[in-house]
Amino acid sequence: FLARYSFGLRYEIFSKFRETEGFRLYATDFPASMPARQIDISGEILASRFCLCPSGTGWGMRVFHVLVLGCVPVLTQHDGKHPAVAQAFEPEVLDWSQFAVVVRRDQIDQLPALLKAVDIDAKREAIRRAWSQTVWADALPPGLRAQLHGADAFETMMRALAVRVGLEKPAGRNATVFSR
Repeated sequence: FLARYSFGLRYEIFSKFRETEGFRLYATDFPASMPARQIDISGEILASRFCLCPSGTGWGMRVFHVLVLGCVPVLTQHDGKHPAVAQAFEPEVLDWSQFAVVVRRDQIDQLPALLKAVDIDAKREAIRRAWSQTVWADALPPGLRAQLHGADAFETMMRALAVRVGLEKPAGRNATVFSR
């Protein structure tokens, strides 16, 4: 199953880099890859600089989970043949290249070098400015809701729709935040 899931990309990354220094990869659907101890996924994300968010079957929450916890998403959904997969509110409002690393399928062999070349501080600063735009404020408890800065996912979605119908101009490559 793992070798076919997500067009074989997860398995390819797992098999190529599971022993690579600085990489910690778990295939939760492949028990042999899991350590004997229980894993705290949120703790692993918090302790990581980069978090792999590969393609799967359908839309997933992984990328939003890692954004909220401040980890730079590594998106491997671009096959290099077709247009890149648009992420949430892209391109109308968010420029995901500011806070994520987009890796084409033909670049997978170069993944360690690509990640070493990333300005991690700039990516994390962009995450701090953008993450709240991917969270639905009404889904949060009042205490956490009060901590959100700027627009939430609802406001961002409304802005994306306004851009699509021509009521607003696209945010452009350097705009990842708009205020309420």
